[in-house]
Amino acid sequence: MTRRLLERCFGGPHLNARRAPHTSHLAQIQAAFECDTLHAVRPPPPEILHQLKAARHDKVENKTRERARQVNTKHRVSLSTPSSHPHSPPKVREHTDSIERIGRTRTRVPCAAPPP
Repeated sequence: MTRRLLERCFGGPHLNARRAPHTSHLAQIQAAFECDTLHAVRPPPPEILHQLKAARHDKVENKTRERARQVNTKHRVSLSTPSSHPHSPPKVREHTDSIERIGRTRTRVPCAAPPP
């Protein structure tokens, strides 16, 4: 019994037909890369350069205004409020404080602190 060799459909004369889509795709990628490289090296047009400078100037002005407003607000708040804040909780007795601390510690058995 003789073995028949399988005919390769993508070898020999058909090899270029098989590689053609890949070669054209690589050529498109290379052309896009070269176009991007040229675009990156080229300086921006004068109109865009003017817009960039104006935006940078506006950003600096806004930040300066914001910092001045923060300083003024802090100064106003420090002048208007008394030494103790009205929203601060009143002092708790040491006994109640220690009971709360015991109730909040991690233990193996769940424990509830007694009501104050």
